[in-house]
Amino acid sequence: MAEFTHYLRVFPGMRIASTAPDFAALHAAYAERHADVAAQVVPWSPDSFRSARAVSLTFLNNAHHWVDELDRHSVPFVFTLYPGGGFELGEARSMAKLKRVLASPMLRSVVATQPVTVETLRPLCRVPVLELPGLVISPAYLAADAVRRPPAAGEGLRICFAAYRYDAGGRSKGYPEFIAVASELARRRSDLRFAVAGNFNASDWPIPEHLAPRLSFVGPLPTQELRQFFLGQDVMVAPTMRFALTGTEFDGFPTGSCVEASLCGVAIICSDELEQNRHYEDGREIMICKPEAASIIGPLEALARNPDRATQIGKRGQQRTGTLYGIAAQLLPRTRLLRSLADDVGIRL
Repeated sequence: MAEFTHYLRVFPGMRIASTAPDFAALHAAYAERHADVAAQVVPWSPDSFRSARAVSLTFLNNAHHWVDELDRHSVPFVFTLYPGGGFELGEARSMAKLKRVLASPMLRSVVATQPVTVETLRPLCRVPVLELPGLVISPAYLAADAVRRPPAAGEGLRICFAAYRYDAGGRSKGYPEFIAVASELARRRSDLRFAVAGNFNASDWPIPEHLAPRLSFVGPLPTQELRQFFLGQDVMVAPTMRFALTGTEFDGFPTGSCVEASLCGVAIICSDELEQNRHYEDGREIMICKPEAASIIGPLEALARNPDRATQIGKRGQQRTGTLYGIAAQLLPRTRLLRSLADDVGIRL
């Protein structure tokens, strides 16, 4: 949302065409927050590409769905290849879709957000690949007014898990591992508190009786409320698992939730099975773990014994994440790409 709203403000002539079936309700909610650009968001129509002079798409499934139409109407386009959205490593159907999109004579550039994505694209891609690690996050997380809430007197580390569940039990996000970690640490220490944000509840995975009173579920939260939640947490555990469901799907490093939590000063303990980390110093700005409870319990208990270290990791990680995911690093290169596309087709901005 933040990315597209930025584009609409920078490019007044841009239109975003939505295929959402409940467009009217969604548009009304968007207009309440962004009245200045809401008129530039329109419902999709068969004429959308016929009248377009250039197009930007996100996710492989979207690009593959529309590539024939773009070719038919000779519309130049760029697209951003995120993990998910139809993109899985080495999966036959996914690779067939990717090759079809990359073969389009109208494709001008691809944005890749993970090193493994760049490695996949290089041998196949005849157009420039722009590597921009991660994603565009809400400007709310970059605001300078963040004030962390200290733990209550006698309270130890506040440890959280935040993700969206896409599968039974949340296995791909490492939710069962988080519960196992929380269960063991709850046995060892009485001062720790645990919380889960996202579309999880107590029925998604068995919660041991001794853990239940110290584990809270806050549900899915809008941006400002999620930010406030993170400002009251000390450590986030994100043991995401590659290939957990289909054998080819993977998540980005770090996940969007990790980025948001890190920008709130939360120390991040996360997995990196595909070795995508290029920017964070392990042990100082982030803590890399295997997505296994046994690999997380020890380091997390050490932080519980030394909460000042958790605070320092959180602060250093916050600084690093702010550099990597700030406007200059994320939005400006994407804006330059779209401006270049517009220049190529003669659009005056």
